[in-house]
Amino acid sequence: MTFLHSADWHIGKPFTAFGDAGEGLRQTRVDTLRRALELGRAEAVDFFIIAGDLFEDHQIARQWIDAVYDLFERYCDFPIVVAPGNHDPSGGPETIWRREPFAQPPEHVHIIHETKRLEFDAANLVVSPLFQKRSSEDPSRRLEPHIEVIGDDERPIIGVTHGALNLLGEAVANDHPINPEAASNLGLDYLALGHWHNGSEVDEGRVVMPGTPEPDSFGLSAAGDV
Repeated sequence: MTFLHSADWHIGKPFTAFGDAGEGLRQTRVDTLRRALELGRAEAVDFFIIAGDLFEDHQIARQWIDAVYDLFERYCDFPIVVAPGNHDPSGGPETIWRREPFAQPPEHVHIIHETKRLEFDAANLVVSPLFQKRSSEDPSRRLEPHIEVIGDDERPIIGVTHGALNLLGEAVANDHPINPEAASNLGLDYLALGHWHNGSEVDEGRVVMPGTPEPDSFGLSAAGDV
């Protein structure tokens, strides 16, 4: 099994401090997404995970929404699983996910609006999206009932959600705090997270925060990857 795990693209980020150069930075984010999808095609991945914050917010310019949709249409070789994060949470009719064009995503694109299980040939995915900017609830706990029903299925189980690892001094109570041993506790083979822009791995490498694929500040030594 091969898959790509990414998060925190923040497509449409304004970069207001950079003035007119912000447009080029916004385009670079889209170009980097294209390169990641090309990598997925070259590696013949079984699926491509976006663990939250694909978009900066629900008010970005339509051109960037269309650019992402066009890329998703073009790269139809593998399933693309999108879990809304705290910047682009799932919710009412005014969200990007409920408006055109994402109100009708391509067949291979799975926009997750409620905690659910997805069955692919290579693995089971259990995905917990976010519904608001702030919460004191650990979103990984919503995965448990969907994992329990898998039973004797021998395919790997991969969890997907978005939030802050609840490490001493590194997470705040209302920032969707996630137990750093969530994968072990839930019986997951891998827990794909997003939220922190610097990459991090805990729980013996089974809980992974990849960091933002396109670094957006100094000091992000573990960013710039999928």
